[in-house]
Amino acid sequence: MKEDGVEDVKVKNVVFSGSENGVRIKSWARPSSGYVKGVTYQDITMNNVKNPIIIDERYCPDKRGCPNQSSGIKISQVTYQNIKGTSATPVAVNFQCSATNPCSGIRLQNVKLSYLNSAAKSSCVNAQASKPLSSSSASVYSTIINVVKLGAKPDGRTDSTESFNAAWAAACSSRGPALINVPKGKYLLKNVEFRGGSQYCKNTPRITFRIQGTLLAHLNNIKSENWVSFNQVQGVSIIGGGTLDARGSALWACKAANKNCPQGATSLRITNSKDIVIEGLRSVNSQMFNIVINRCENVDIRGVMISAPGDSPNTDGIHVQQSTGVTISKTGIKTGDDCISIGPGTKNLWMQYIACGPGHGISIGSLGKGMEEEGVENVTLRRAVFTGTENGLRIKAWGRPSNGFVKGVLFQHAIMKNVKNPIVIDQNYCPHNYNCPNQESGIRISDVRYEDIRGTSATQVAVKFDCSKKKPCEGIRLKDVKLTYKARRAQSTCVNAAVSAPVQAYVRCD
Repeated sequence: MKEDGVEDVKVKNVVFSGSENGVRIKSWARPSSGYVKGVTYQDITMNNVKNPIIIDERYCPDKRGCPNQSSGIKISQVTYQNIKGTSATPVAVNFQCSATNPCSGIRLQNVKLSYLNSAAKSSCVNAQASKPLSSSSASVYSTIINVVKLGAKPDGRTDSTESFNAAWAAACSSRGPALINVPKGKYLLKNVEFRGGSQYCKNTPRITFRIQGTLLAHLNNIKSENWVSFNQVQGVSIIGGGTLDARGSALWACKAANKNCPQGATSLRITNSKDIVIEGLRSVNSQMFNIVINRCENVDIRGVMISAPGDSPNTDGIHVQQSTGVTISKTGIKTGDDCISIGPGTKNLWMQYIACGPGHGISIGSLGKGMEEEGVENVTLRRAVFTGTENGLRIKAWGRPSNGFVKGVLFQHAIMKNVKNPIVIDQNYCPHNYNCPNQESGIRISDVRYEDIRGTSATQVAVKFDCSKKKPCEGIRLKDVKLTYKARRAQSTCVNAAVSAPVQAYVRCD
C-alpha cells in the first residue's frame, strides 16, 4: 500500500512496431500511496500499435482478483510531444484515471495518430489534458468564443468587462469543452469574477481561457480585493502566453509616500476550485499579490513569468493556502515580496525549476498569526535559483502560542547567488518589529530536509534556525549544504533546534 514515487523520467527517439502498447502508465485500482510526476515522451513513432498512448489506473491483468477500488497513485505532469504514426485500434489515446486522484497536468503537443487513414480517437476519464489546437488525436472544443466578436475592444481604452462576462456565460452554456479566445491586443478590464457551480455555470463544462493579448486593469480596481478571479470552477485552463498588467505603479508610489492608500487588488485569484491549469501566463505590475490559490485541489502552474520592481510592496508572486495538490514548475518570479508564499492548510505542494529574484525568497508562512490554524505538510522544492534575494528558503512563524505545524518539507538542489539569508527558520517573526507578540511560538516544526544547497551568502550567517523554546524544531537535516561568504565558509546559528548533519559537513549546527 505504500510505495516510493516515480519522477523525472524521459523517453525519447523510440519506434514501436506492432506492439500491444506504446507508452503506458499503469497502476492497480487500490488506494495505495505513491505518485508519478515529471514524465516526458518525445519524438516517438508508432507503427500499427494497439494502444499507442495509455494511462490505466484500473490495471488488473486477465481481470482476475481485481481490487475494483479507486487508485491512490497520483499522476501529474506527463507530456507527450511529437508522437506520430498509426494505431491498430480506433482509440489511440486512452486516459483512464482515478476518480479520487484524477490525472493532472497531462499535455499533448504535436500528437498525430491515425487509424485506417483517418484521425484516431481519444478517451479521457478523470484526466485533465491540455493540447494545442492543432493536435489531431485529442478531444476538440464543442464551443469556441472570441471575446472580440462579443464586443471587446483591443485598444486598451474601451472597457471590455461585459464582453468577458458574456464570453463566460456562453462557455458555461456549452454542452462540451469550451474555448474562450482573447486575441492579441490590449483589453481594459474592471474587476471580474468568473463563477462556477450549477447556479452560475449550468453545464459545468471544461473551459479554456486562451489569452494571447494583454489584460489591462482599470485604475479603479485598486479599491477591489481582486482583479480577475475564478470561484467554484472545475477543469478551467488559463493558457496562451498573454499578460495580466495590473498597472500598480501609482499605488506603490502612494504607499511609499505613507499616504492613505487603498490596499490594492490581487491580480489573479482562484478559490474553491479544482483541476486548474495556469500555463504560459505573464503577470506584471501587480498592485498586491500576483496569483493566489486558496481552498483548491489539483492546480498546475507552469511556465509562468511574474515581474514587479524589487521595492514594490506586498507583491507576492504566488501565494498558496488551504489547498492540496498544487504544482508550480518552470516559473520565473521577480518581485518585491515573497516569490512563493505558503500559508496554513497547504498540503502536497510540489515546486520545481523556480527562478527567484529580486524578492524575499520562498517562504512557508507567516504562520501563527491566528491562534487556530491548519498545518502545512508534504512540501517539496527541487531545483531553484535565488539571485540577490532577501531570503532563500524560509519558514516563519509569529511568536505567539498558536496551534499549527510544519512537517515533511524537502528543499533540494537550490543555488544561492548573493542571498542575504539563504536558509532561515524564524519563529519570532515580526515585520518591522512593530506590535510584536513577544511570546513563544506554538507552531511545531519537524522533518525539514535541506539537500544540495550551494552558493553565496550576502551575510556571514548563512544558516539561521531561531526556533521556539516551547516547541523546538525537530528533525532538521542538512546534507551537502555548501554556502560561502566572501569566498570563505559561511557560519550558522541554531537556537532551540535539533539539527543533524554528516560529520564532515560544510555547514553544521553543533
